[in-house]
Amino acid sequence: MNIRDFLLQQKNSNKIAIKCGEEQITYKALHNRCEIISSFLLKHFSKSDNIIIFLPNSIDFVVAYFSIIYAGKTAVPLGSSSKEPEIDYCIKQCNSKLIITNSNQIKNTGKLKGEINILYIDEFKDDIVKEIIQTSKYNKTVVMLSTSGTTSKPKKVMLSDENIYFNIIGLLELLPLKENDIPLVVLPFSFSYGHTAQMLLYIYLGLTFVIMDSFFMVNSFLNLINKESITYFEAVPSLLIMILKYAKNDMLNNIWSIGFVGDKISNYVMDKLIDKYPHIKFLQVYGQTEASPIITKLEINKYLEKRYSVGKPISGVKIKIVKDGINCFPNVIGDIFVSGPNIMKGYYQNPEETEKKIINGYLDTGDLGWFDEDGYLYIKGRKDNLIISGGMNISPEEVEEVIRMHPAVEEACAFPEQDEILGKAVSVRVVYSESVSENELINFCSERLSSYKVPRRITFVDYLPKTESGKYKKQKNEER
Repeated sequence: MNIRDFLLQQKNSNKIAIKCGEEQITYKALHNRCEIISSFLLKHFSKSDNIIIFLPNSIDFVVAYFSIIYAGKTAVPLGSSSKEPEIDYCIKQCNSKLIITNSNQIKNTGKLKGEINILYIDEFKDDIVKEIIQTSKYNKTVVMLSTSGTTSKPKKVMLSDENIYFNIIGLLELLPLKENDIPLVVLPFSFSYGHTAQMLLYIYLGLTFVIMDSFFMVNSFLNLINKESITYFEAVPSLLIMILKYAKNDMLNNIWSIGFVGDKISNYVMDKLIDKYPHIKFLQVYGQTEASPIITKLEINKYLEKRYSVGKPISGVKIKIVKDGINCFPNVIGDIFVSGPNIMKGYYQNPEETEKKIINGYLDTGDLGWFDEDGYLYIKGRKDNLIISGGMNISPEEVEEVIRMHPAVEEACAFPEQDEILGKAVSVRVVYSESVSENELINFCSERLSSYKVPRRITFVDYLPKTESGKYKKQKNEER
């Protein structure tokens, strides 16, 4: 099935498709508007293959996305908080000739008018004659999503209809959403999980979904859940930590399930969430943009027994754990490699990096992990994040998990800093919610970590730079 068919199969439905703030739109109206704009694109921008979407999560984003897909073009979502240099980099990287945005984004795009065409979707008039929806090859690149860019500039991942449809089917094996479920979207549509496992999944199922259209604040988030009778949402670990600290036990009574994505959640936080909200089923998946993004799923009936695992591969996906070129036995940590129909076509105009990433048909995830005896996968952390101190390998994620166990700590990001004797030593930046000293946190770590893993320095900051997917920007945090 092609992505365009997700919406086409709902085109006669008068059911509300999306609610966002005071706006809402039915599936029928959504289809009609996309059909009109796609005809405009074909008429005026027939040679523009890669079209950038520079919009926040909104009805306009979905309209822009499916208009591009209907026209047989490739959608290139760009984070709505991107600044002029980032937009300019995306234009050059993708050879784009057109950006679809709105008038609220004009301050970011105004200086680009001489370099690229700009279509303000909120000013578009519905007076164009409809034309036939373009057909395209099944394996065509339909969307290009950015890698997280935690340690370097993001690359563009080319995904096909097959990649995405395969992920949708894999998700449905995990997530038994019903016709009357009302999901809430807080993750950006430009982020691979928000794109596939939220926007496209909900449209494929014909659900009514609600978009949180304001900056995330716990109170407004909880009020929206109550107002719209939300039954399900997905979040990154940092958001779940905020909910855990500030949401009372009865504030999520309507929620039957929560999915968490984007980064590894600490065992400590997982335990606290399960204890505080026993009626909620927590869904863990593991993935990467290069895998469309879902690789594994933890079944609903296993989330208590295997709560620290990211589950088993979705159907059709194969995983191997490799150390020193040899497949690992259970409980042995190694490099995680993945193959299957979900694996990307490659990085756009970057064959060298593609060859480094896909080796003999397997995607090198760059993650370290292991299988238990039952075939469940566990994630240790990022291989390229490892801190080598005095010849010892230290996982920054392990250090972060321990520090976040302290009740005064809101967030923590561990990274290496130069050390004359050890070469590298562990340093941590911390956002705290209560007063706490550096010595107190170092002592706290000393009681829970081997001595070589204990941070040499802890710095307190007001915020930690993150990617749109909620992962810490290691390079940015190191440079601060």
